[in-house]
Formats: sequence, C-alpha cells, structure tokens
Amino acid sequence: MNSKKKHIVIIAQKFPPHSNVGGRRPYFFSKYLSELGYKVSVITGNYPIKKNMTWVTDLSFLKIIKLDFTALATKKKGNQIFFYFLYEFLKHSRYSILNRISWKIGEFFLPLDFNDRLDFNEYDLANKIGKIDYIIATGGPWSMFEYGVRLKSVTNAKLILDYRDPWNDIIGVGLNELTYYGLFNNYIKRRKLKEEKYVLLNSDFVISVSKEIINNILKISNFKKIGLIENGYDLNEFKLKKTNSLNYEILYFGILRKEQSIELLLKALKIINNPKIILNLIGVNISQKHVLNKINAYRKFIKIKCTNYVNKNIVSNYISSASLLVHFSYGNIKGIPSSKLYQYLSLNKPILLVSNTNNIMEKIIRETNTGEICKTPEKIADYILNSYSKWENNQTLERKVNKEKLAFYSFKNQVDLLDKIISDL
Repeated sequence: MNSKKKHIVIIAQKFPPHSNVGGRRPYFFSKYLSELGYKVSVITGNYPIKKNMTWVTDLSFLKIIKLDFTALATKKKGNQIFFYFLYEFLKHSRYSILNRISWKIGEFFLPLDFNDRLDFNEYDLANKIGKIDYIIATGGPWSMFEYGVRLKSVTNAKLILDYRDPWNDIIGVGLNELTYYGLFNNYIKRRKLKEEKYVLLNSDFVISVSKEIINNILKISNFKKIGLIENGYDLNEFKLKKTNSLNYEILYFGILRKEQSIELLLKALKIINNPKIILNLIGVNISQKHVLNKINAYRKFIKIKCTNYVNKNIVSNYISSASLLVHFSYGNIKGIPSSKLYQYLSLNKPILLVSNTNNIMEKIIRETNTGEICKTPEKIADYILNSYSKWENNQTLERKVNKEKLAFYSFKNQVDLLDKIISDL
C-alpha cells in the first residue's frame, strides 16, 4: 500500500444518498480506500432524490462534487445542435415509431448518454479539486469513462476504468440483416465499439466484476492491463432488528427482469399451498406488465406482497423478518454477477437460488455454501418445506458456510485487491 497523501477521484453517475444500486460499488470503494489512507473525492450527478430512494449512510470522510444534468451537456458542434433538436422533437411525438427513431438519431449523431449527460468541465473540476493522483471511472453509463479520459488529459492522473456491466458485445457486429434498419444498427454498434476502444486506449488499467466481461473486453481490444475486482458485500449496509414473524416469509428485493425465472418459484409455492408461507417481492416495479401478469396468475394460491421501490430502512425491516432469501438467475445471461446476491451474503440467512443455467451466481453459492440451488418447482418445494419445518420447530437450517470464501467476497477484501493494483500503477 502506498496511499499516504494520494488523492483518488471516483466518477460515478449515482452515489449516496441516492440509493440506486449503481452507487453501491463506488461508495464502498470510497469508504475502504479512505480507511486505507487515501484522500477520496467523488464526482457524481445532482439527482433529485425521492423519499423512497434514500440511503442514509456516512459521507463525512468524502468530498462530493455534484454536477447538474443537462440534456446534452457538451460543446455542441453545428450539426449536433440540429440533430439534438430533431431528437427532442421526435422523442415527444405521440407516435411510438417516431419515439424509436428519435433514439436511433441520438445514438447515430449525438455523444454518449446524450439524454442524460453531466455538465462536466474537466478544466473547472481540475482547478476545484486540486492535485489528483488516480481516477476511477465506474460505468455504465459509459459517459463516465469519457469523463475519466477528459479529466486525465488535464491532470496526468492514472485512470482506472471500472466495468460493472459489459459495454459492447463484439458478437453480432456486421451480422445484422442487410436492410436499412439493419445497416443503421450496424453503424451504431461500430460507433460504440470505436468509443470503447478509444477510452481503453487512454486508460491505465481496467477492472471488472466478472471474468466473462473481461473476456469480452479482450475480444474488443488487445488491452492487457486488466483485473478482476468482484462486487462485494458490507456487513453494515442494512440495519437489522431481532424480530419473530408469525409467518414464514420468503423475501426477494429489487427489480425483476423478464429473464428471471420467478414462475418456477410460484409453481413451487402453489404445490405447497400453505397460508402461513408469504412471498414478499419488495421494490420489484409492479408497473411492469411482465411482472404483474406472472404474479397475478398465482395470487389465489399464494400469499404475495408486492411493492414498488422502497428505501433501505424499509428493506431492512423485511430482511429482519425473512426466513429465506430468494434470487433468480438471468436465463442465458451468465456473465453478470448480481449486486443483490452479494448483499444476501452479508445477511446470515439461507439463500435459495432459482436457476436453470450454470452461471456465476451458482458458482458463488457453491463456493460459500450459503444456500441451495434448485432448478425445478419440485426441488424448490422440497427445499422450502424442509426449511419451513425447521422454522415451525424454532430450529434453523444447518449450513456449513465456508467463512474463508465468504470473507473473500467482502468489499473490504476486494478493495485490498484494488489497493494493490493502484500501488503498482
């Protein structure tokens, strides 16, 4: 560690007190880098924060610079002004086809994240912040990487790009059908690949949350300075209380995606058909039809509670009373580890992973021995009934958790690995 008086600037679109999941990783990076002796500043977006989207946590150790959002905060060139107003005009049309065309115009002619850019001026920021030794830009959105390159250009700081998700998938570029629309999409894909290669070329190191994303980056570029820093957990993220629920509660919290196989769990609970078993789906965005349709089809067989987004204090209450945490794999999407699973690891409760594909989440559950992986409704039902029987008799499921592997996935341990990367730059 060579952290004494070294100054790190983290660029992240969202950051506490906004509770969006994209702010977890940069926040815990900043927390544990500060504990290692680094001076840490954060550049983030000045989002309006609703009451149900707050994360109350300690920010006293940080200097936070909040930048306003503008529709197109960049030095507009003549043609960009024209295409921006064309994009805005079509975006507000009542015809959905024109709305889709507006987005393609933005992708074709306007800068990265054209609809949601920070008012980022690297010269003003460099003067305001002072000496910068390292920059960590975390994305998506991918304009964060562009801002990192721009800030590096006026400070000579070392730049680390942090991939929380894959940016481009090189597979499929040039393979769309030879139609106007297909050729249009091909151009957009090639443009995005060019942008990604540019920021990689101008960075000093790349970190990512999974080997699959790293392999994809290696296909796009021959960039070799790249390493794995997992998503992690923090034992103090949720404030839990001791509580005794009158019911056996199964909890899932967070957005549900189309690819997630919640039907397998619903079928299992229908098989069990026990009124003392409650399924809590918290923050799942119940306005989405693909969520509501699946849930409503089983309501007469299962006690289900659904909510839209809620803040962490309310989530903590649901966690406190839960007997079982459930998660769902993302179908054929195998290379993206879920932040939620890492949060589950910190809670000392059994985890049921409903999965029908081999993926990174299965690997983590097996390594840590923190739960069960089930692929069919029958297996899920058997596991829940066994757990319910233990709960009914005031017993807990026997789990021989691999504490060494579990500790590896903590944010503290992952930031220790990041510190080694920073020290070697």
